[in-house]
Amino acid sequence: MSKNLNSESTSLPTEHSNSRLIYEYTESYLKYYDRGLDNIRQKATTLLGFTGIILKFSAELPSTDIWLILTKVGTCILLIANIVFCIVVLNPRKAGEVVQPSELIDDWFYKEEDRIRLFIARQWLEACQQLDEEYDWKAKQLQNCYSCIGIAAILFAVNVILNTICP
Repeated sequence: MSKNLNSESTSLPTEHSNSRLIYEYTESYLKYYDRGLDNIRQKATTLLGFTGIILKFSAELPSTDIWLILTKVGTCILLIANIVFCIVVLNPRKAGEVVQPSELIDDWFYKEEDRIRLFIARQWLEACQQLDEEYDWKAKQLQNCYSCIGIAAILFAVNVILNTICP
């Protein structure tokens, strides 16, 4: 008995493309870093405003004794350093370069969709690495902000305590 073989039963499974999955995952990865960088910028903006308020109060700290002068000057120097760190964090830097739409139109217009998606995802990989480095750098600068404002607050408190104990 002969078996009727059609092309479906004899063909090997076609190769499955994960280009859509890779594309969507890479796109969400870029959005994740973008949100993270926005979060860092929002924190730096808040710290910058808070630092300005503390600096205003620091100017009114008493400075009649050497220890009061040192704590007042130390507080102001740390607050100024904090302002610099905040400005550095808020300063825009180019990171996360991606393929330009004009390049897609000029060079990739007639290519298969899977190939285009994969090309874009590969371009985004470089952008992801740049954004990762930018995120780490800005997060470190933000940590410096926290350190400066924390130590400044301690010096501020020491000044208040010293002024209370030794008027």
